[in-house]
Amino acid sequence: MKKSARNRIIIWSVVSVLLIGLLISGMTFFKNMGAISFGNTWIGTDFSDYKSGDAEFEVETVKRLNINWTSGNVRVIRGTSNKVKISEVLNSSDETMQYHLDSDGTLKIYDSKREFKIFSMEFFSYKRSKELTVQVPSDAKFLEIDISTASAGVKIESNSAEELSVSTASGNIELFDVDGKTLDLDTVSGEIDAKKCTYTDIEVNSISGRSEINTYSNCHEFAAESVSGDIIVCFDNFYSEQKSSDSEIYKISGASVSGAVEVNLPVGIKGFTAELDSISGYKNVNFDVLQKNDKIIYGNGESKIDIETVSGAIEINKVGEKTEHIYE
Repeated sequence: MKKSARNRIIIWSVVSVLLIGLLISGMTFFKNMGAISFGNTWIGTDFSDYKSGDAEFEVETVKRLNINWTSGNVRVIRGTSNKVKISEVLNSSDETMQYHLDSDGTLKIYDSKREFKIFSMEFFSYKRSKELTVQVPSDAKFLEIDISTASAGVKIESNSAEELSVSTASGNIELFDVDGKTLDLDTVSGEIDAKKCTYTDIEVNSISGRSEINTYSNCHEFAAESVSGDIIVCFDNFYSEQKSSDSEIYKISGASVSGAVEVNLPVGIKGFTAELDSISGYKNVNFDVLQKNDKIIYGNGESKIDIETVSGAIEINKVGEKTEHIYE
């Protein structure tokens, strides 16, 4: 294994441990106390112009979704009407969600107001494990969907956003039939299950959660990093007859400490050049390849693959002509 690669993984592992500690400390503080305000001025968000409760909006007025949720579930699904609708299921002790539609078309949604005030030293305890549902018309195409949660799970299906970003601490992330340009998924301990994702650039980051991404072979760049969670990516040609069967993969990169990294390439790929580095993990490539120095070459060698692990296994496999079973 190259010294620079080993050093990057070691440094990255140490940083990950430190970040986990900070994240847990921060989550514990805010879970017990809420956010902090000086008088009526909130650190981070001013809720003075926000409204509360369920609402609906004309689809052309909403360009971006920005959701901040703590625990429970967040669902962004196709609706049956021509309006964007937001609704929540909450207990009587819960605080109502807050929302605001900015002039640039950004719909901001928070699960509640935080009520810890330094000057008055008032403590408000409340339960915020509740479900948010965003119903989106079938013709809606967002510029951006950005969702951040603590322990809340996130489910997005049948939606389009040029930029889709989801980050959780322990909540699982589920995607199905989503499309756009850039996809960014981040979690500490939650699992990631993404199917039928039509994105040209995909980035996945996890500490201990398993990540499984099923995308098309017209994904240009894919990058994933993990500490102990497995990374599985499948590039498929055959979601529908309308999709191209030609591979447009430019670059695939993966890094893990103890988690396995599995890359499933389309049978129609013309070639790739792979650099696979691991200290103790086994490596397996199910293609007829040539070995040249520290590189593995298949076909014309056009697509670039760079995978680094410490003890995690590395596999490069072929995807069958039809892989519907992957999504069952």
